[in-house]
Amino acid sequence: MTLPDRLSAALSSCQPRTGTPEHRSAVQRGVNRGDIRRVEPCFKPNGPGRFALVLNVDSDEESVEIVLVHPYIELATETDLIFAPDETDALYPVIVQTEIRSAVWTLQTCERVGSLSEEALDEFGRVAVSDDPFAASSRTGPPLAGPADYRWDFKLQEIETLNHLAADRIFTALEGGLHPQWRSLSPSSQDSAVDELVANPSEWTMDELETLFKTDAFDLDARANSLERDLDRDSYNSYQPLLDRVLAHAD
Repeated sequence: MTLPDRLSAALSSCQPRTGTPEHRSAVQRGVNRGDIRRVEPCFKPNGPGRFALVLNVDSDEESVEIVLVHPYIELATETDLIFAPDETDALYPVIVQTEIRSAVWTLQTCERVGSLSEEALDEFGRVAVSDDPFAASSRTGPPLAGPADYRWDFKLQEIETLNHLAADRIFTALEGGLHPQWRSLSPSSQDSAVDELVANPSEWTMDELETLFKTDAFDLDARANSLERDLDRDSYNSYQPLLDRVLAHAD
């Protein structure tokens, strides 16, 4: 779920809580198709990061489609593509796992360590959809021979790793949750956006209001468990006249 421009502007002066990733768009980060970048878990900067190839950039949703990569040639299978360092500008071979694929938030992407050309990405596409990877490319590894193959457990671990990295993006897409830019802010920082709403209640669209009203700033149940329970209840109740005014002015 993408934050509306007005809401993003209202939050621009707010600082995320310690331990949460800084929000920047794909354009600001310079993330491009073909980049090989380190990807970190959402909101867990101390968690294990991994290198991944960026397949597509969705600037509207502020997310990127990725596949995991690794440097271990001996673990390559028939669905993996092997690229030498001089083909990627990386310091080591890059094994691109065409089937270990998902989407993450752009803010999870970190430093770029290499890149693939459009020609190489076209080769990736042929292998990814081919019933015969060997016919599609000469870069693939030996076939995976089932659970007895020493590479089998590694593939299962790779799938689990990608699921962990992509969990927040997938949950938001399936459940209609909030963008991590908003969830990374403390209640007091969220209130700054509420203050902006109070100052100009008639200028907000219904989509913007819907996004705002889903946050903890207007969620009594979510905030009632805090140490300032009574204060939060009074604050929440004080917004009721404002909500009436906003809805009366909304198109």
